[in-house]
Parts: sequence; structure tokens; C-alpha cells
Amino acid sequence: MKTFHEVTAGQPARVLAVLAEDGAPVEYGQPLFTLGLRTEG
Repeated sequence: MKTFHEVTAGQPARVLAVLAEDGAPVEYGQPLFTLGLRTEG
């Protein structure tokens, strides 16, 4: 079963890395992404 949930950040950020493989099962609390602060300019 696939579910999609919107994720919001408290400040501007960008995804630096996707840590979960496509289609792989994930556990509650498992990191899925590495985020970095977005810098302007």
C-alpha cells in the first residue's frame, strides 16, 4: 500500500539525499531524507 503525506519544513530547505530505497519498507522514526538549509543567492 502506498500513502503520500505532505511534509512541511519550519524554514526554507532542500533535499540533499534520499536515504530510503524506492519500494523498500521503512520503520517508524527511520530517517528518509537529508535536508539542508536553502541559502539565497
